[in-house]
Amino acid sequence: MHALREDIQRVVDATLDDMLDAGSPADLVALLARPVPARVICLLLGVPYADHAFFQQAAARALAGDADPADVRVALGELADYLDALVQDKARTGGDDILAELARDHLLPGTIDRPELVNIAMTLLVAGFETTGNMIGLGTALFLGHPEQRDLFMAGDEALRTNAVEELLRFLTVAQHPRQLAVRSEVTVAGCPLRPGDGVLVSLPSANRDPQAFEDPDVFDVTRPARGHLAFSHGTHQCLGQALARLELLLTFQTLFARVPTLRLVDGPDDFDLNTHSRVHGFASLRVAW
Repeated sequence: MHALREDIQRVVDATLDDMLDAGSPADLVALLARPVPARVICLLLGVPYADHAFFQQAAARALAGDADPADVRVALGELADYLDALVQDKARTGGDDILAELARDHLLPGTIDRPELVNIAMTLLVAGFETTGNMIGLGTALFLGHPEQRDLFMAGDEALRTNAVEELLRFLTVAQHPRQLAVRSEVTVAGCPLRPGDGVLVSLPSANRDPQAFEDPDVFDVTRPARGHLAFSHGTHQCLGQALARLELLLTFQTLFARVPTLRLVDGPDDFDLNTHSRVHGFASLRVAW
């Protein structure tokens, strides 16, 4: 991730340029929150620049929570066909992106086949697109609703800003769909006896608001030592792309507030356009002005 920092910064700067060129007011979700992770995924997968527009549009259609299921299937099919052709090209021509490396090290020697590599690429797309995009939108609204915390973030050093991202992840916890687990052996958790075969629903947002783990958990405080949250889950189920997500969030927020210090919300919380059809919490749109 350290090696990618300058590339990701260029993506953030270029995307913010586009938003500012569009003029105030603007939909921050459409012009910044979604394009940044989509363009970073293009960078990681080695998607040619000429194909970025198609890739972003198809990804947005495939992952739209309120889209018609038939359109989602069409968009997913278009993405799969595109990635299949891209994988074949990477196997022939090589490169220094993730798909090229996987093609060289695993596809060509026969460790995995082409459908498996296409599925890996689709997984990277889905995992890194909607979650990070939603965090950018929600985090911007949270900072703008708490200007004193935004000022602390901008005045802080790298360590404080990095910690602030952890607090954002804890406080917002966009993966709100309960994790479903099954008990394998008899155990008692917090006084509750569980038997083999019992089902357990684990709520990450509830864990991240646990007063036994975090003092005043319903308070947003960028100076709080927030590491240890479960926004990326835990153990074998921990998010593989968490380092990338953290870096994208850090660079996006510090660039946005440095370049647009007068940024403000157009709508109040009662008028927020939340995406209620997705398993990942976030805005369908967020109007801002400057």
